[in-house]
Amino acid sequence: MGNDNHSLFTTAYGSQKGKVFMYAIIQDGGKQYQVTPGQAIEIELRDQAPGTPLEFSSVVFYQNDDDVAIGSPYVQGVKVQGIVEKH
Repeated sequence: MGNDNHSLFTTAYGSQKGKVFMYAIIQDGGKQYQVTPGQAIEIELRDQAPGTPLEFSSVVFYQNDDDVAIGSPYVQGVKVQGIVEKH
């Protein structure tokens, strides 16, 4: 990764009332990230050890097939979960 200020986070899944999402945009640390299940992204550094689960409820956009939701500011009832992979 080359940057000591970031953690690598891998998206396990997102959900909205039990459905797995296909695409979402989350907000974290003043930045927005496009995520899909299984995708690894660099996020702001976390104190959590590698292997620790993380959950983001600040989802600004969600799409699952024809089901699309845009937050105002966040989509209610949608969260993205994943695992801290490394720092």
